Amino acid sequence: MACDLRTQKLAYAVFEFPSGMQLVDWGTRRFYADQRNKPALGDLLRLLHPSVLVLRELPADGKRNTPNRPELLNKIRMEARAAKTPIRWLNDQSLSQFFQKSGVVTKQQMAVSMAELFPEIAWKLPTPRKPWHPEHWRMPLFDAIALGFGYFALKMHSSDDNRTIK
Repeated sequence: MACDLRTQKLAYAVFEFPSGMQLVDWGTRRFYADQRNKPALGDLLRLLHPSVLVLRELPADGKRNTPNRPELLNKIRMEARAAKTPIRWLNDQSLSQFFQKSGVVTKQQMAVSMAELFPEIAWKLPTPRKPWHPEHWRMPLFDAIALGFGYFALKMHSSDDNRTIK
């Protein structure tokens, strides 16, 4: 299971692997400050029993690295530990390099490539974003799918199961 964390939103994608990479479940969950930043991940982990939880490792000076992110990640670690689900991290550089090898450079191109690989989500593909528009609310879903796809594809080419794929 791969998750993309955003402010008050969690997008997830569940893959069946190694019998071929099949997308079996996906979605988004909202969480609010009045729920003490509970990301609703514990329920998903208990329901789906994934063998691994894949998260994106963000650079310390990145735009998405908000002040409350360490607290949120700590809660996710506790929920994953309670569900006995190991966490694996994939850094942005490895993910970008993986997709660039296929000529995929932009987020929109990445979303289109995921929709082509997994036709069951093609109908959720957001239209291309204009520079003055905010990101479409469904884009985190495609980010989670790309994160999971990239992690498992890189893992197949690597005999090493490190904490972070670099």
